[in-house]
Amino acid sequence: MKLKQASYKNGRGYSGWHKGYYGQNAYCRSLLEKIYCLILDEQKIFYETEKQTYLIDGYNYKPDFFIYDLKTKSLKMIREIKGTNKERNDYLKSFSIFFKKCDIDYDVIVIDKRKYYKKWKDELDMYKSNSDSYIQSGDLNPMFGIHHTEITKNKIKDKTTERWNNTEQRQKMIDGIFNTMIKPEIRNKISIGKKRYERRKRRKKLRSIIAKEGGYIEKECYICKEKFIDRVFNKRKHCFSYSCVQKNSPKNSWKKKWEYKEKKDRFKNTLIKIAYKNFELDELNENDFNVLRKKRLYNKSPLSLNSIKKYFGNIDNFKRSIKKWQRSNE
Repeated sequence: MKLKQASYKNGRGYSGWHKGYYGQNAYCRSLLEKIYCLILDEQKIFYETEKQTYLIDGYNYKPDFFIYDLKTKSLKMIREIKGTNKERNDYLKSFSIFFKKCDIDYDVIVIDKRKYYKKWKDELDMYKSNSDSYIQSGDLNPMFGIHHTEITKNKIKDKTTERWNNTEQRQKMIDGIFNTMIKPEIRNKISIGKKRYERRKRRKKLRSIIAKEGGYIEKECYICKEKFIDRVFNKRKHCFSYSCVQKNSPKNSWKKKWEYKEKKDRFKNTLIKIAYKNFELDELNENDFNVLRKKRLYNKSPLSLNSIKKYFGNIDNFKRSIKKWQRSNE
């Protein structure tokens, strides 16, 4: 019997812990198993998951649910959870005879998740957002404690040697390795798979953040001071209006720098014009400047020693700038 690949459509791939009605921790490997845990909890039945492995006709088989009698603490029944009738029939055909000989009540239950999703929507959504099918190390791994028998090992060995001795099969294997390492289209397929994996991982992380922190919050735009609603995990500080987005756009950062430079040049010209109208060049010196300023300028005039030092460095540079401006305007 082959191992199933993860399929989010039928609930496989969502794995995580579930706390049962009696406080026991059960590890679920699919959404269907989680639903069955909720059904058993509702009926106040004690159970454990994947408790024991059985060797049946050369195959290691670990059933999903072990249901116990609370009074006698003995095994009452074993249940396997599947999504289709075809899978149910396959499992019953393979394992039901063995459990009948062992006098164990064994059955395979088919669950349609659509019937139960509305009933436990919040809990199932939380389970999906917190699930992680990529970390299944140690005893969480489905193959933990299971080893191939000598019969299985010999079967694998015989099949591999048979394929390798066949020239057509051998060439296919060699070409497969070569194509994986060399051909760009194969590399693209691999990169697409990796990107898809990272995307799913990122979505799960975002879902867990939303579930923990509540999803949306109200923020205040630092540009227009208007209130806007944004996701919790976003670091956005401005609202979604066109003007605020444009002001905060990295494409327009050069405009901000240019505006600052232009404003600085304009302010320098203003200082030069004020000095040219109210002072003679010989009068401008650091010692007498404050006295002359009080006599000739009003209190809130932008021309001061501090502004000259900030934009020109010293009074001598300021004088040179005035002469240069005078020559250009003659």
